[in-house]
Amino acid sequence: MIKEFARSTLSLTTDPAPPAVQAFQERTHVSFPTGDTTASGDFLRFRTLENTLLERHPDLTGRVEFNDFDPLLLKVTLSGERSVVLARVNFERRTAWTIVGPTPHSEPSVWALDTSVDVLADALHAHAAAHILGTPVPSPLRWDEGETSDMTRLADLLDAAGVRVRRVVAGNRWFAKGSRGAPELELVGESAGVYVDAELADSFVRISVKPATGWLVDAYIRDLGAWGRLDLAHALWGRQAAVPGVPTTEVTVEEMADLIGKGLDRWNDSFPWKLTIRSTNPGSIPSNQQHALFPVEAPEPIHRTLFEDAPPPDTGVSTTASRDIARTVVDQLTVLGFGNVHLGDSVAPVRSHGYDVQLRDGVRKDVSLAELERLNGLAAASGEEVPKRLILVTDTGISRQAAVFADRAKAFVFRIDRSTARLTPLTGRTRQVMLPDTAPPDHDLDPW
Repeated sequence: MIKEFARSTLSLTTDPAPPAVQAFQERTHVSFPTGDTTASGDFLRFRTLENTLLERHPDLTGRVEFNDFDPLLLKVTLSGERSVVLARVNFERRTAWTIVGPTPHSEPSVWALDTSVDVLADALHAHAAAHILGTPVPSPLRWDEGETSDMTRLADLLDAAGVRVRRVVAGNRWFAKGSRGAPELELVGESAGVYVDAELADSFVRISVKPATGWLVDAYIRDLGAWGRLDLAHALWGRQAAVPGVPTTEVTVEEMADLIGKGLDRWNDSFPWKLTIRSTNPGSIPSNQQHALFPVEAPEPIHRTLFEDAPPPDTGVSTTASRDIARTVVDQLTVLGFGNVHLGDSVAPVRSHGYDVQLRDGVRKDVSLAELERLNGLAAASGEEVPKRLILVTDTGISRQAAVFADRAKAFVFRIDRSTARLTPLTGRTRQVMLPDTAPPDHDLDPW
């Protein structure tokens, strides 16, 4: 860190900076807004923060100091040279509020710039009080969350059960990752939903809630170096669901915590382990994304059309498909949590109890609104007792209007890559059912 940051942690004097702050400064190549870039609004915001902190937490009276010259920051003195600091920090490409603790190994607490003054004041107090009293930071602030939610409650329950909670993402979607010498600021996308990352003895688990799915549990199995999705309906009730996840109205936070706490041995028969590996040849490809769980045989030859044999009809949906392509689609949909998906026949290469799976080939144009409306109507009519939902697999793109309609109709639309046979999402709802696309270590700051 820069020398100015060390000086800014003083009592407006030239005394040596707290050792922990100096260590953080030396280890971290982040910077701070200077007088050239700091407007009077920032000064007033810090002054408001100082006043709010003392009003809400008078126990800190005499410990709080507002450093009103470059760089602006708010400091709470603990004892001696030890302090906790709140500042606006410029990471590699973004700026965020950051709370820095008194020890060299303190994890930074990162907050979006639009975080309310009350939450920032409470967070700074919580971290300072924890060091003063020798107690943990209380929930939800210990998870860098300003409000209690199902995710913070789940994190509390897992922590009480001895499960290591790595991260909570709900209201605050920012965190620092990568090199501690030059950390990056990460913003979690909305398609990831709200989630808790937890570490068990043999796996890393993400428990999430998304609008399209409800509860989801994805596990990164260290021995396989890949993600897999737990069949929650089977793990909880011994039955298979047609869709990924289970509704939040059917499972309580306490039940989820109990399930996760029992670990991988309890869930083993709720993973699609039968798909483990079909081929170990160098040409085998992952069935989903970069860290997908179950490699499958690559279709051959790749240069031919995806859906071979008879020429496609005018509707743009092939009535015949190569078995290898159909099999990769079945495998990938199964891994994502679509139950009862299996190989069909020449009329319907992929069949499902709850979905009408259409493989679209031979049409160069993107999927249009009119085409998707027609296919969605055919899917609904194909259900014998209740209407079926549409799963469309295409090797083209999709128009914006069609994508909006697909989400309203609760359809899923995937693009299949001709060279790898991987499925990627084309709509917002489809993005919500995808597995995490990075390994757990890529989510964190490097270890000390």
